[in-house]
Amino acid sequence: MKYYPVCFGMKFNVFRIIVIPFMFFLFINQLKSQDSTLFITDSIPIKSIYFNSSKLENTFILNNTANFEVGLFEGKLIFEQKYNGSSRKIPKTIHVKINDTESKDSSYTIIENSDLEDYELKFLFPVWNSLNFIINHNLNYYSFSGEIGINKMEKLNGSAGFRYLFNNESFIEFSGGLEKNNVATLSYSGKLFNIEGYLTDIYIEDYLIQTKLKGNYSDLTKNRKNMNIDLKYLMNKKFDSEDDIDFEMYYKLSYIDYLPSIKTGNSDFNEIETRTENIIGSLLNINFALSNSLFGLLNLTIEKSWYEKFYKTYYVEYNYTGISKSLNKFNLSFLAEEKYKTSDFVQIAGLYFQLQSKVSEVANTRNINDYEYNILKKEEAMFDEDVNTTKLYFQTIWMPNNNEILKLDYSVSLTQNNTPSIFEYSDRDEYNSFVNLTFQHKFNDNLRFSLGSYIQLKHLVYIKSQSSANNNWERDISFKPGINWNTNYFKMNPGFELLVKYISYDFESDTIPYPRSSSNRIIKYQDSITIKFWKSLSLQINVNLIYYEIGVFYWNDFSETPTTSNFEKYIKAMLLTSYMNNSVNIGLGVKYYNTINKSLLKFSENDNSLENKYISIGPAVDLSFNFPSGSYITLQGCYEFQNVNYTIYKLIPIFHLNTKIVL
Repeated sequence: MKYYPVCFGMKFNVFRIIVIPFMFFLFINQLKSQDSTLFITDSIPIKSIYFNSSKLENTFILNNTANFEVGLFEGKLIFEQKYNGSSRKIPKTIHVKINDTESKDSSYTIIENSDLEDYELKFLFPVWNSLNFIINHNLNYYSFSGEIGINKMEKLNGSAGFRYLFNNESFIEFSGGLEKNNVATLSYSGKLFNIEGYLTDIYIEDYLIQTKLKGNYSDLTKNRKNMNIDLKYLMNKKFDSEDDIDFEMYYKLSYIDYLPSIKTGNSDFNEIETRTENIIGSLLNINFALSNSLFGLLNLTIEKSWYEKFYKTYYVEYNYTGISKSLNKFNLSFLAEEKYKTSDFVQIAGLYFQLQSKVSEVANTRNINDYEYNILKKEEAMFDEDVNTTKLYFQTIWMPNNNEILKLDYSVSLTQNNTPSIFEYSDRDEYNSFVNLTFQHKFNDNLRFSLGSYIQLKHLVYIKSQSSANNNWERDISFKPGINWNTNYFKMNPGFELLVKYISYDFESDTIPYPRSSSNRIIKYQDSITIKFWKSLSLQINVNLIYYEIGVFYWNDFSETPTTSNFEKYIKAMLLTSYMNNSVNIGLGVKYYNTINKSLLKFSENDNSLENKYISIGPAVDLSFNFPSGSYITLQGCYEFQNVNYTIYKLIPIFHLNTKIVL
């Protein structure tokens, strides 16, 4: 077993994400006095740092984002940084053998560190009014260390070129340079070419057009080539407040040479596996008004994608290196909706349809034998599928007076999933219907009452006989009243819910134990209470109580046998105060969580052997500091005392820290 120093990687990266932005902060302050250029104005540029951290049980999480934009030598310097890291302690216990008859337990701790960083540094210098010289530097770094060892990946590239400006926002940019990659023990480098463009505020016959383009190509050592292109085209025309049209088209190309490990006997080597991806799609959205009260909506989405992977070298002992695999995906969706609207009545009706398909293909590129080739084809064909969904929905809103609202939602849908492979048995149809009725009444400006109820029915039918025993109905019935009471001295929002779920199988038999129909009864109570003592001091209480029972259900005589129950209780009470017009907020209180899970099948009145009880209680704190510049710091934390079955289990500090610094 390997033992790693505690949080060494995390500490090093914490140092980097704090020191690097701080150095840039000092650098920026020295440059504020420089003159503006064509694209550097007197307005405040983007300068901010986001930082958040969390400690949950044995896991520490750290995230950071920095964004700077500043004038430098009559040009513009842009710096962006993202960091995501985590460190986790994993306790381990092994049995150490002392002699033939004795052994003892040995405990130790494994530390898993994960770091993901992205840095981008860009400098633009004006050659003349519409042409900028540009320098780009990018660093992508990933590291993971744990019991299995250390895995690292690093990509560094630098390029230089020119950016041509069309107006304040539009530009086209070309650059070239070098790239270096390190993956585990492998290192390779080569030439790099980038293209980036953004076109906006272009009007053709009152149609607003925008285009975005970003691409790169790298030619690396070890016969590796990578290429990525992202292109997006948007068009919009707004005729009036109720009539507009939006059209979007996009294309993505990805060509990547991977170096996966291949085992030969007791040795490993790396061979190039090429993966290509092509995605093209479009979206059309039309809103229109037929009259002052009748409106319509049409939405059409189409996407087609192709994926392929193959090895550049064939090895006889590995059949998969002698084929190429491809996957074709197609997605089509259509939505048509009408809305009739008056001052006190709204009626909406819509029809939605979606079609999805996946088709796999295997080509024999190296003349491998038919037997092995057919096995590989069969394995890929099992992932093929055709899915279509049709949904019809209605919504009615009626406001008989200024104090009452009645809302009715209804939808019905059918989803059909077909798999062409004769070796796959998941072909199924799913029917779903949903009815929701909501009533709201306002007694006055301080007191409101709501009542909601819904019924949902799902029927799952497996087409092939091999899985038909899983055919089942799911019935959900909910009843949910609530109150909103708001005065100058207190606020409360009590909400109740009674929810019943039944799952009954179409071919259930008393002669076999499974599948067995089940029931789940749930009772919920939630509330948020605020009591104001005076202007800057209040008490806030959050309550969440949930009780549910799970049992065996007998649909024929509509009876059940409860088997297990669970009762969860969560309460958080905080005393809150604020200073300096809510710029400083302090909250002190306590958090309590209790859950009891037990079996309802007792063999005697005093049988409590199948009861599990968990309690967590501890002090809690909420702090926030808000600054006029837009910066803020928030901290939420608690110290938990955990108890399992009347035995102290753990003492755990937990916190969440969020920070934004606007420079």
